[in-house]
Parts: sequence; structure tokens; C-alpha cells
Amino acid sequence: MESSGRGCGRMGGDSVEHARSPMGDDSGAVVSRERYHGHGGRGMGGDGSMGGGSMGGRGTGAYRRGGRMGGPLLTTRINACESADELFAVVLQNESPAFNYIHASVALARLAKLAPLGSPMHASTSQAGAAQLLNIAGERLPDMKAHELANSLWAVSKLGVDGAAAFVGALLTAATPELPNFNIQELTNSVWALGKLHHKDAAFMREVLQVATSKLSNFTTQDLCITAMELAKLDHKDAAFMGTLLAAATQKLPRFEAQALANTAMALAKLDHHDAAFMGVLLTEATSKLSSFTSQELANTAFSLAKLGHRDAAFMRQLLVAAKLHLPSFTTPDLFNLAMALAKLDHHNAAFMGALLEAATLPLSSFNPRALANTAWAMATLGYNDTAFMGALLEAAASKLPSFQAQDLSNTAWTLATLGHNDAAFMGALLEAAASKLPRFQARDLANTAWALATLGHNDAEFVGALLEAAKPHLPSFEAQHSANTAWALAKLGHKDPAFIGSLLEAATSKLPDFTVHEIVNTAWALASLGYSNVEFISSLLETATSKLPDFTVQEIVNTAWALATLGHTDAAFMDALLEASSSKLPSFEAQHIASTLWALATLGYIDAGFIGALLESATLNLSNFTPQDLANTAFALTKLGHEDAAFMRELLVVAKPHLPSFTTQDLCTMAMALGKADHHDAAFMGALLVVAAPRLPDFTAHELADTASALATHGYVANNAAFMGALMAAATRSCPASTSLP
Repeated sequence: MESSGRGCGRMGGDSVEHARSPMGDDSGAVVSRERYHGHGGRGMGGDGSMGGGSMGGRGTGAYRRGGRMGGPLLTTRINACESADELFAVVLQNESPAFNYIHASVALARLAKLAPLGSPMHASTSQAGAAQLLNIAGERLPDMKAHELANSLWAVSKLGVDGAAAFVGALLTAATPELPNFNIQELTNSVWALGKLHHKDAAFMREVLQVATSKLSNFTTQDLCITAMELAKLDHKDAAFMGTLLAAATQKLPRFEAQALANTAMALAKLDHHDAAFMGVLLTEATSKLSSFTSQELANTAFSLAKLGHRDAAFMRQLLVAAKLHLPSFTTPDLFNLAMALAKLDHHNAAFMGALLEAATLPLSSFNPRALANTAWAMATLGYNDTAFMGALLEAAASKLPSFQAQDLSNTAWTLATLGHNDAAFMGALLEAAASKLPRFQARDLANTAWALATLGHNDAEFVGALLEAAKPHLPSFEAQHSANTAWALAKLGHKDPAFIGSLLEAATSKLPDFTVHEIVNTAWALASLGYSNVEFISSLLETATSKLPDFTVQEIVNTAWALATLGHTDAAFMDALLEASSSKLPSFEAQHIASTLWALATLGYIDAGFIGALLESATLNLSNFTPQDLANTAFALTKLGHEDAAFMRELLVVAKPHLPSFTTQDLCTMAMALGKADHHDAAFMGALLVVAAPRLPDFTAHELADTASALATHGYVANNAAFMGALMAAATRSCPASTSLP
């Protein structure tokens, strides 16, 4: 009899959590595209006052091509520059006291418009000139006010100048006391710029958010979305601020467009900010706009819900309807990010998964190791088993296994086990790749890999030994499921390592209150199968189990009784509670359950006539379904328990007689012993049993021969079966010529 382990798949690594898989890792997820670029720096008039949107155009005769100029004329000249080189020339020509903080800010903003990062002009822009402009502007930072500081920060983020970090740091120092004077656009642009630069300054950001909090009700939808997105990009978590931002956003959600809805959800996911009420309102608004979502926005929204663990089956059904129409326009990464989201949300839709895999246009050979592992993980988590696709995926993965990370290897093994996809050659290659990386496996990876090997029946004793060695330092961090699955796997593989099991149980003892029913039963079953008895641990395990007995299934009740009997662990109080929990479930006991329970009670010497009688009532209705082993064990158990029920025994022998040719030698011996020790005489049945047993005596073990002879002697069957006894003696002599002693 055996219990079944359950793997604990999780996503693999982290680049937006993909699925501690197996759930698994988010590095495959595509971060939301930037379609927002901040509001842009605002131009200034000739006197340094704020002008309209764009910088002023070229005047006619308003400036001279050469020589120095000052004040408003210089501002106009800077705004009129048509190339970066022209701008550098003007700045260097007029770098004098007349070139003030306003000119420096205007020059940076103009350069950002002329040669932003990624533009053709940027490639030819002199980095030396840009760096010199930063130096000039840096000297004037102490004089800059809110507007100039915000515009300069925005400009630097657009430029992508090498070595700008020092300038940005100095700018933030200068900006901190000016923050109360920043308007909403300047606050938003500053947050956007820092996100664009990936410049993290937690202290400055806290000051920005403190100022912004009182103004959030006046933020536009774009301001709200940009702020949330950039905080997420910078991984700046401020639950109180986000709560206020979402409160402000709730009132304006009807004005959010599809992209803003998707990006806001993505920001919350990346910040790990959970607000079920807000998400509910956001999804209600998104439902009516799903037809306007791009393929990436659909994939990112699903991913965000998965990352937040926010399940809304009705919304997901609508999202998949919209996604199905767009499948041809999905990129392959978006398709598999969507599949991973469905897996993490446990949202099953086989028809959609089939269409999704069909829509994937990139050949699997172009997938990187993480994408291959995550794709397989998603399929397994959703229970979507496409043998042809999985075969192609493994073929693509085989050559890349040396590049798989530890978690990818573990998740892939878990996937194959979960889907029941047994590929011995691939598993051999996977273990070869994993062997050198075992020191990098985490607790879950180790437990899942062991579980996968056992589930697939892939027994590699050398690898398992190395895996256990790698697991030892991780045992204190093993969760209940890790401990139970590892013990189960070792039992299933028949891998005995008493020292490791001892350490495993020592680490698991403090976590027993966290064990589920399944984990309790699997652990007991594993220890019994391995023949490892630890009275103190088993007593603690049973103490944990007692309060959970009403939740035990019939199979779990039987497996627990079997394990205790196999280990010879007697605990009358627990057995009382176990049988009490069993009583209401007796009508659901099947043949094997009945026989195994009787065997366990007999082995433990636990006698409860009322329970046994009720069990036999169920057995009477199921006798036709008993296997030869069930029949033999039941007869033996009743005999050992001293429970006499002549009517039941007659029915049992009637059922058993035609099946005698199917009995194993052990079953024949057990049945003979049962009849020999019971007060139930049935010469006809015993005669039939001996007829079947006679030609098979050479296959009996020495122990079986001795027990059979003893059984025959008990009721005087020896005298009436001289020929059989002669054959038995001959077989015994051949089996153990020097020491055989028969009755």
C-alpha cells in the first residue's frame, strides 16, 4: 500500500515574479511599455518667466550669431539653436556671470529636445560637450528655483549623459528645500525623471511624496498613473501614499483609458500593494474597455492579477474572450506571460490554451532557458497536457540544460512529474546538469526535485545521495510540505539514509502544527515504508493528527493505521480517536480498506469488537471485490484478533476458493495459517488449497514452508495429507537442509 506525494510547484526566478513554482519565476514577464514620457519641460520666456509649451522659435535679428549676449537675448538665442553643436558653442561663448541658472536650465532642456537618448542626433552629440554643460549647470544649482530644478532633472533623464549621477545627486540636494514650491506637473515630472534614470534616493522620494500627498486630488489621470508607474520602477514602497493615491484615482477611473488601467494594475503588482476594493473597481472599469486593450495590455493585466493573487474568474473570462481575438498580434513572450498568469491564478481554459500554443509563432529553439522552463511550468500548473508540444519543448530544452538555473531545472522536473511525461533520456540529462548546481538549490527546489524523481520512478541513487547532502544545510528552512514530500520521495525510491531522515525529522518537529492532513499521512507512510521508527517524533505527529482526524479521507485513515502497524507503534488513545473518526465513513470503505484496516488492528493487537463487527458488515457487501491478498489477510486478521464470525468466514471461503490459483505463495501460507489457528474447520477448502499449493512448494520460502506445516499440524491435517507433507518436507530440505525443523 502506498500514499501519494504531491509536488509544490512554483514559479521560477524574479524579473517581475514570472511562478517558488513547482511556481513558478517571473523573469519572463514583459514590463509595461512606456508610452508616457512625462509632461516635458516647459519653455521660458526671454526674461526667464514661464512661457507656453514649446521653446520659443528663432527670431529675426533678435540675437547675434557671434559674441556674448546677456539676459533675455541669451535665453532666446539658446532656444533658437538647431543642433547640439550650435548649442554647445553658444553656451561656451557666453559662459560668464551673465549666463545664469535660468540659461543653464533652458540649455539643458533645449539639448534634451535636440538630442534625446535614442535619437539619431544623440548618437553624434559630443558627450564631452554635454558633460561640460552639466558642469556649468551644476555650478548654478544652488540658485535654481523649483521650475528650473524640475526642468533640469527632466532634461537630464531625457539625455542619458554618461556620468550624470553626481549631477543628479547634487540637483536633488538643491531641490529638497524647494519641493513645497513644486507644482503638480513638476512633481510628476521629477518622479518620472528619477524612474527614467533608475536613480533611487529614498529620502528625496519621501519628501516628494509628502508634498504630493496634499495635491493628489488635483492630479490628472496621467499624473496619477505616471506616479504609480515610476514608484514601481524605482521599487519605492509607501503604503500610506499609495492608499491616498488610489483613493484619488478611484474617483477618476471612468476617465482612465485602457493603457492607464493596465499600467496602474502593473504598478500595484510590482509594488506588491494589495487593495482588493480598488482592484475590484478597476476591473469593473476595465471590463467595459477590454476591446480597446492592446495584446500587451491584456497580457500585463492578467500578469498583474496573478502577481497580486487577485482572482476574479468573471473578469478573466472576459479578458480571454478579448485576448482570443488578438492572439495573432500577441508576441510569443506575451502569449506565455498570459499562460503563466492563468497558471498562477489557477484559471483553467483548455480551449484557450490550445489556441494560445497554436498562435505562438517563434520556434521553441529561440526560447531562452527561463522561457522554456516557465512555459512548461504553466502547462503543468494548468493541467494542460499536450504531449506533442511538450516533446518539442523538451527537444528544444535538451541542448540548453547546462544554462538552466537551479530553479529552472527543479521546475522542469516538477512539470514532467505533474504531467506524467516520462522521458528517461531527458531526465538523465537534466540530472547531469543539476548535479553541479545542487549547492544553489533552495529548500523548495530540493524537495520538488526529489518528489519529481519519485513520481516519475526515475531512481538515480548517486544523484539522490548528492541531493540529500545539498539539502542538509537547508533543513531548518524546510516548510512542512518540503519535509513531507522529501520523506515520501525517499520511501517511494527505496532510498534509505537513516542519518538524513533523523536530521529531517529533528528539523520538522517544530513545524508539525503546520502539517496538513496529507502531509501527516505521507510522513507516517514514508517512515513505515523506510522502516524508520522514532517514537518521540511519531507521538508528536499523532498529537498533531488527532485534532484533524475528522478531515481524514478513508484512504488516509487506512494508510495511517497501516503505518502504525508496520512501525509497531501502539497508541491506544490515538487508535480510539482514529476508529471513532472512521465509524461514520465505514460505508465508503472498499475491499482493500477493509482488509488493510483489519490487518493493522491485528498487527497492533487492538481489539474493538463493535468496530470490527461493523467493518465486517461492510466487508460482506464487498467480498466479491476482494483480491486474493485481501481475502488471506482478512482471514488471518480475524484469527489473530480472536474475532469469531462463522457466517462471515464461510462466505469468505466461498469467495476465495475459485481464486486459489491466483494466490501467491504468501497468500496460500497466510490462508492456511488462518484456518489452522481458527476454530473454523473446512476440510474441503483446505484440500483445494493444498492441491494448488503442492506444485508450487519449491517456490515457498523456508519461513512459509514452516508456517504452512505448523498450520496443517494444528487441526490434524498432516495425517490426512501425507503426500503433501512429504512434498513439503522435500522442499524444506532443499530450502534449508541443515536447520529445517517441521512439526
